[in-house]
Amino acid sequence: MLDVKLFGTPTLSNDGAQIGMSCRKAWSLIAIVAAGGGRPVARSRIAGQLWPDMDEERARRALSTTLWRLGKLISRHDIREDGLLRSDALWISLAPGAGCDLRDFRMSLEAAEVGGGHECLERAVALHAADLLPEEDHSWTNLERESVRALLVSALDKLLAYYESARDHQNCLRIGQRLVAIEPYLEHAHRTLIWAYGGTGERAAAARQFGRCAKLLKSELGLEPMPETVAAYAQALGVGTSESTLLRLAPAPAPGARPVGAIARLREHLQGAQSALDELGRA
Repeated sequence: MLDVKLFGTPTLSNDGAQIGMSCRKAWSLIAIVAAGGGRPVARSRIAGQLWPDMDEERARRALSTTLWRLGKLISRHDIREDGLLRSDALWISLAPGAGCDLRDFRMSLEAAEVGGGHECLERAVALHAADLLPEEDHSWTNLERESVRALLVSALDKLLAYYESARDHQNCLRIGQRLVAIEPYLEHAHRTLIWAYGGTGERAAAARQFGRCAKLLKSELGLEPMPETVAAYAQALGVGTSESTLLRLAPAPAPGARPVGAIARLREHLQGAQSALDELGRA
């Protein structure tokens, strides 16, 4: 069985034996077809995306040449020329028996949308082992890479919410760590990790996660953690969530900096109240 891997360094293999392919346009051609999620893709669309600087006729000829070269390559390994891609005058699709991680990634996400559940999301995120064709740098590949990355983030986010609602701390840690590695500014993902570390008794890890979150928010966005994040931290440490506790745990603003966010406003409010009490005590 032919199998194509497009996440990370691309590979083409037949029953586990790798087939060398140096034509970079062929990899992009396979990726465009695979991105259709199992549906045929118009030849005119593929030609325009792979050769945007050519007129339509020249782009179509270049596409036909690339298809011919790809067919000849796989036929040298005792595979039918159409064993990977099937084409006619208008459409190109992946051959039914060929495997492809990008196509399966998109199909798994589609299945999840129509009731496939978290198992389909798990399959999708497992398939995304690395960025799509990371060494390719042209407009279609760059756009598809970002599109796939956004789909991965969305799938991880849904899985994190699912496991949090199921109070599954270990899976929250597994998914949450991967999510914040990709999107480090998602405060709710840090918050879930803090909660999950607390649930497994790893208070030191919860403290480190809160520290990383607070540092990122402050250094990159000029923000403080939300009250919900500070509360999750307090719960992970087992110290309660009273206002005085939250105030003590919330990171203090830098000297001379204007406080930002709800916790900062809480700090100002409590500090103001304390100042008023001190004045009354001196009266």
